[in-house]
Amino acid sequence: VVSTQSTWGALHDYHQFYLPLQEANIYGSYGIEPKWKFEYSFRDTYRVPDLSSSSIIGLIQKFSTHPELMIAYQRAINAGQPTEFDYVDLICDMLYLDIAENKQCRLSGNIWNIKK
Repeated sequence: VVSTQSTWGALHDYHQFYLPLQEANIYGSYGIEPKWKFEYSFRDTYRVPDLSSSSIIGLIQKFSTHPELMIAYQRAINAGQPTEFDYVDLICDMLYLDIAENKQCRLSGNIWNIKK
C-alpha cells in the first residue's frame, strides 16, 4: 500500500502487509476471512522523509555505514526470512540496470565509481 503527497502524486510512504498462510488456511476452513498483518512502513524502517529518488539514493548510501538498515531491507524483500546475501551484488543491482555497468560494479566491488 502506498500513500501519496499532494495533488501531483509524489510517493510519501510504502506499507507492507503479509498474510500468514498457515493461519489463513485454518481460518478459511471455518469460513472466517483471514486478516492481513502490517509488517513495516518504508519511511519508519529506513528513516527516510519520503520515497523520492534522492531519498532512495541516500538510503542506498546509508546501507554502507548502517548495516542494520541493509539487514532490514534484506528481510523485507524476503518476506521476513533472514537469508545470506552478497552486499556488493545487492547494491549493484539497486544502482545499475545497464548490464555492462552492473557487471563492472560486481567485478570491481567499487559501487560508486562506475564509468558510463
